[in-house]
Amino acid sequence: MDVRLSDAEKVFIIHGVQEGLRNDGRSCGDYRPMYVERGVLATTDGSSRVRIGGTDLLCGVKCELVECEDSSKETNRLEFSVDCSANASPQFIGRGGDAYAEELSDALHFAYDNERSIPDLAKLTLSPNHFWRLYVDIVILQYGGAIIDAAAVAAKAALFDTEIVEVVTRQADEKKMTIDLPQGHLTWKLDVKSAPLISSITKIGSTNVVDVTLGEETCSFAALWVGGSVQKAGTEPLVTMTRQAGGGSLDAASINDMIQMGVNAVGRLDAKLMERLAAEETTIPGQTFLA
Repeated sequence: MDVRLSDAEKVFIIHGVQEGLRNDGRSCGDYRPMYVERGVLATTDGSSRVRIGGTDLLCGVKCELVECEDSSKETNRLEFSVDCSANASPQFIGRGGDAYAEELSDALHFAYDNERSIPDLAKLTLSPNHFWRLYVDIVILQYGGAIIDAAAVAAKAALFDTEIVEVVTRQADEKKMTIDLPQGHLTWKLDVKSAPLISSITKIGSTNVVDVTLGEETCSFAALWVGGSVQKAGTEPLVTMTRQAGGGSLDAASINDMIQMGVNAVGRLDAKLMERLAAEETTIPGQTFLA
């Protein structure tokens, strides 16, 4: 969506933010109401839908059994991809959508690319010749700001919802292994409690802001994406990724403040999300809740 504001409107927004007063009544560190729905796609092994303001996106996880020569050399267990629908925003028409989608998927990959994000990721390795690869696909249906925040929440909720088939490995010929399905078709889930979330901290005037609207985004010149992983409930998240977004520049003195604001935002959002996911773990998929 293309938002055009006059200079007077921009001045009004910037001065309001610098006074700690945003148009919708939020403080600079508050998120808009976020709705998360899990188990929305029947054709996937795990899925979720996230809506925040005008932003609406779907996430699906597919598990693929990969056969290889040496699974220890295949380090990519999670593969992220983002599709920016041209109907979501005019800025996604043409190559603009491809470039932004690649930027989003790279940010998710780097946020997860460490052994602390999902500690039991090693369970995806089944034998020296077989492993599970999880494809996390995100489709942006509507653009209304805070895309990377919503995408990270959707990825974590979809991975929480993902069920992986239990298999049995057996010795085969030529010192290789074969995979069989046991009776009952049992499934298991990854422990994603420490899976990272990402908060986009935007500089408006001289003030740092969380979860900007389209109008506020028009008044900003740069943003910093901060990925954080909560290792233990109640503790400060471990920073797993930082990346600048937008065409502006950031002075070194403000970067530390932006990172700390992002860490605090991730910690609050993660606590609320995990509380709701844990409460609904035994309910029927498809329940919508406020995160």
